[in-house]
Amino acid sequence: MGENGEWADIDLNVVATANGWEVTDNSYTTQFAPETANGVAIQVNPSVDSIVMGMNPMLITLDETMTTPEIYNAAPSTDEVQVGGNMVRYPVAEGFSLDYTVQSNQLKQNLIVNERPILKETDAWFGFSEMMQLPSGFALFLGETMLGEEMTQTQEPLEIRNTETGQLLAQIPVPVVVEEGNAAEPSRQHTSFKSLILKLSFPLSLSRTGLCLMTAHSRWPLTQPFKSPT
Repeated sequence: MGENGEWADIDLNVVATANGWEVTDNSYTTQFAPETANGVAIQVNPSVDSIVMGMNPMLITLDETMTTPEIYNAAPSTDEVQVGGNMVRYPVAEGFSLDYTVQSNQLKQNLIVNERPILKETDAWFGFSEMMQLPSGFALFLGETMLGEEMTQTQEPLEIRNTETGQLLAQIPVPVVVEEGNAAEPSRQHTSFKSLILKLSFPLSLSRTGLCLMTAHSRWPLTQPFKSPT
């Protein structure tokens, strides 16, 4: 609302700070680190610590067993972090980047692949892994099941909830692969997506891996929204 009670547009433009960039004039606050490895902090509730996502992103592959991820051999990127409007682009490797787009009710994460990856015959899946830090007292849930240290494979949405009260803090909807030139209507016809979750042994952190089945008809980018429940 404006000063006179009229509806006012929310300014979602990313603003430079001493510690990177941020968007605060929104239903949630977003803070972008100056380096790719340090990720993005999202504070949905002012009384709860931020969720930090996108830390230490790495390109990986897996075989059909999906048990042993291998780092994809890509040359390091020489690009700088790019900022424009409501978007921040972090370089991951040569030809690969992570785009974050701030919207009024969600932060959208896109894995951008400029050229089709060159995979080994044994590589069935290509994607990326990242670290996510959760606030104290919150955990990741698949339906009513709180995820633990075991690896979980799913194509269902995930929720970040308070472990005692069940309070919903944020949602991670099902990721999609967007066909080139048709971002408004994502297609799953030729590409399957699976999400792997691995809870690590130290507190408050987990790794999240997004994987795309590579076929001759695969299209990019991989789109991963991160939604506020409000």
